[in-house]
Amino acid sequence: MRKTALLSTNEPEKIIDQCRKLVNLGWRLIATRETVAVMRKENIPVEDVQDFTGVGYEYGIPPTLHPKIEQALTEDCEDAIDLVYDVPYPLTQGNDVGGRTLLGLGVKGRRLVINEYSDLERVVELLEQDSPLLDDIRDELMAKASFEIAGHYLALTKQNSEKYDGLLGQHKAVCKEGENPYQVPCDLFTFDAEEPMGIAQFTQLSGDKPCFTNTADMDSIIITIEKLKQAFSLNFNKLPYIVVAAKHGNPCGIGVDWESKDRAIDKALWGNPQAIWGGEVISNFDIDNKLAQMLFKSPGRERLYGSADWMLDVIMTPRFSKEAVSILGKRKQSKLLSNPAVGETSSPTDKWHYRFAGGGFLREPPADYILKLDDLNWTDSVPNDTDSLLIAWATSYTSFHGGNEVAIAKDSMLIGVGGGPSTVMAAQHAVQWTKTCNHETKDAVFGADAFFPFTDAPEVLVSAGCKGGIVPAGGRNHDMVYKYFKDNSIRVGFIPEQHRGFCRH
Repeated sequence: MRKTALLSTNEPEKIIDQCRKLVNLGWRLIATRETVAVMRKENIPVEDVQDFTGVGYEYGIPPTLHPKIEQALTEDCEDAIDLVYDVPYPLTQGNDVGGRTLLGLGVKGRRLVINEYSDLERVVELLEQDSPLLDDIRDELMAKASFEIAGHYLALTKQNSEKYDGLLGQHKAVCKEGENPYQVPCDLFTFDAEEPMGIAQFTQLSGDKPCFTNTADMDSIIITIEKLKQAFSLNFNKLPYIVVAAKHGNPCGIGVDWESKDRAIDKALWGNPQAIWGGEVISNFDIDNKLAQMLFKSPGRERLYGSADWMLDVIMTPRFSKEAVSILGKRKQSKLLSNPAVGETSSPTDKWHYRFAGGGFLREPPADYILKLDDLNWTDSVPNDTDSLLIAWATSYTSFHGGNEVAIAKDSMLIGVGGGPSTVMAAQHAVQWTKTCNHETKDAVFGADAFFPFTDAPEVLVSAGCKGGIVPAGGRNHDMVYKYFKDNSIRVGFIPEQHRGFCRH
C-alpha cells in the first residue's frame, strides 16, 4: 500500500529536498496550503489537506483537525497517514493547539511522528536505505513528540496559574553510579537548555564517567564561583583570577589574585591541602601546561604528606590546552570538563528553585542575592581586605558544613570554614580549621550565613584576631551584637535580615 505523509510547517522551504526524496520513494504527500504552494513551484506533487478532507467551506485555517485526519492518523484505513511532520510554534507566538493535536493523534496511532527538521532528515535517510532501524526509532520519536506536547501544556499551565507546577527533564547523560554504588541506574536530566553554566553545557575531555556525587559536587562549586564572579563584577566592575577548591561541593580553599593565575591556584590548594585531596577545582581562567603541573602534583605537598599528587577528582575551567589534558588526564579518576561560560559573568536563568520532599516538592525563588559592600550597615569603615570579605561571604553562603556556616579569609584566600547546629559552634569549627591548617587568624575577616543571636560567636572570632566581617542582621539581640563589634573596633557589615544565606536544606 502506498505510504502517505502529512506536512504542516511554517517553513516549507526548509523541507523541499526531503519532500522530493519522499516522492521519489513513492510516497503520497498531503500538506497545508502554504506548503502546497511552495512544493508545486518546485514541481513536487502534493495534495492540499482541504481536498483530502473534502471540506469546501473556507474557515480561515487548514482543516487539519477534521475527523478524516483523525481517522487517517489513528486507524488502519484506506487513506491512512503513515508519517506526520509538524513543527508547532512556541507559546510566545500563541497556543498552537492544532499542531500539537496532530502530533498527539500520530502518537496514538503509532505513526512516524516528527516535530524537528533533523529528525525528518534522519527518517528520510533510513527510508532511502530501507533500513530496519526505522521501527527502532518510532518509539523514540513518539516520546519526543509527547515530551514537546507535555512541555507546552505545562508551560501554559504555569502561565495561567501558580496553583499547579511540574518538572520535565530531557536525558543528557548516564552517570557511572548513584550516590552510593548500589544506586544504579543513575542519569542526568536537564530542563533548562539555555542555562549557560548548566552541567549539560560542560564538555568532558578526560577521565571516568561522573557519578551522582561528582555531578552534585560540580553543581555546588559552580554556584560558589558564580557568586564570586557576580560579587566581584558588582563591586569592582571587573573580575580577578578566581579558583575554588572544594570537597563534596563545600569550599575548602578559595584563591583570588588580580595579577597571577599561579598565585590564585596556590591559595586555593593550600587553603586546606588535606581536605582537597580527591576533591574538586574550578577556575575562571584557562588551564595551560604550567598550571596543569601545579594542579597535578606539588613538591611541597610531598614534603608535608608524603605524596605529591593532589588527586583531584573534578577540574572545571573555560578551556584546557592539549598539554594540560595530557598531564591531568594521566589520572583516570580525574574528570576534566570545559565550558567557556566559566570565564564570563552571567546570572542564572532559573525562575524557581525546587527540592523534592516526601510526596511532592518545595518551590522557592532562587537564592540570587549578591553582596554589595557599599550597601551594608557597617560598624565602621569597610576593611581594606575587600577580596577576602567577598571570599568569606561567598563561602558561608554556598557551603553546608552543618547548617550554620562561618568562613574566615585573609590576603585574598579562604583559610577556614566551619558549620554546626549553632553559630557559636560554626565559629569555633572555622577557627579550629584555620589553626589546623597552620593559617594565622590575626587580621583576618569572616563571613556568616545567619545572624548572631548572642555575642558568643562574635567573641570566638574577636578572640581569634579577626578585624572585620560580614553577617546578616536580625535576632532580638541585634543591637547588643552590633555594639559588641563596635566597642571592640571590629569593622562588621550587616546584611539586611531577609538576605541571610541558608542553602542546601
